[in-house]
Amino acid sequence: MSNSSKASNESTTAPLRHWLAQGQVWLADMQAAGLAGAGMPLLAAGRAWADEGALLGWGALARQMDGVLDPQLPPAERAAALLDIAVWVMTAQRLQAGADQSLP
Repeated sequence: MSNSSKASNESTTAPLRHWLAQGQVWLADMQAAGLAGAGMPLLAAGRAWADEGALLGWGALARQMDGVLDPQLPPAERAAALLDIAVWVMTAQRLQAGADQSLP
């Protein structure tokens, strides 16, 4: 792979890597607070993060966030949506790390 191709790939994946890292931080904060203890600033940060994800092509994740943030849903459904988001983020980070390692 040429240096220009490698640089192009890095500039393309940098927003995704940054967004995934932000998501991991938010998920850790949510885990620490718990669904019942999460205040409005933390929930608003999650909504903003999910909206940014939708712009990056992660619309399904943004829809899962709707479930996390809906106080009318039973806690088990909200927790399941949060778990789905965590699995998606962790899987994407692992795939991204594998792709980064395969670059020369």
